[in-house]
Amino acid sequence: MISATYNGVTRTATITVTAPPPPQPGGALASITLSPSTVQTGTTGTSATLAFTAQTPTGGATVSLDDGSCWKADVVVVAAGAASAPLVAPLGLRAPLIAERGYHIEGDPGDWPADQPPVVFEDRSMIVTRFAGRLRAASIVEFARVDTPADPRKWARLRAHVAALGLSLREPIAPWMGARPTLPDYLPAIGRKGAIAYAFGHQHLGLTLSATSGAALAALLHGETPAYDLSPFDLSRFK
Repeated sequence: MISATYNGVTRTATITVTAPPPPQPGGALASITLSPSTVQTGTTGTSATLAFTAQTPTGGATVSLDDGSCWKADVVVVAAGAASAPLVAPLGLRAPLIAERGYHIEGDPGDWPADQPPVVFEDRSMIVTRFAGRLRAASIVEFARVDTPADPRKWARLRAHVAALGLSLREPIAPWMGARPTLPDYLPAIGRKGAIAYAFGHQHLGLTLSATSGAALAALLHGETPAYDLSPFDLSRFK
């Protein structure tokens, strides 16, 4: 289950992974079903079933959309963050992910200087960052399951810190909580098994490591040698 909260509104979706009965030689994932079946981005929506024709690199995969069209690919990349574990499980790949969750509040910046760099209040474990039209106060690391509801006491604590410091964070103030995908050894999962490649589990460093991870995965998909050894990041390390 994936749950996200923004501006006090929570939206939840469930991903169900179905393995092929019985498995075929070289077989992999039979289908992925989203519930609710419509995934919305702005005003558009669609639903899809993902079927892998074989586990070999040449077998490829087919994505069937609800309008009857099909997309074929030699390989499918699973990069679904904290929701990635059930997507690779039917391949026999174990990804013991946990959500390393962070909280922040943000609102009108008031008179906070626009050119002020991020400020860390070490005694309160809080960092305050100015954006173009917003001011954000962020803190807290919380380990939980992906579908665990947000804890409003964390936002209340941030509000208390902001008030005690007299910061110019003004209403309306919006709360946010995000689930960082974290593996036990704090290393990401980057690799490939047959027609499925994967890249997830970057915990706090998703944006920081996105370029190098993408470049390494691209080399892997094109049969080239990545710039660094990917074996430490292969999911076979979890058995």
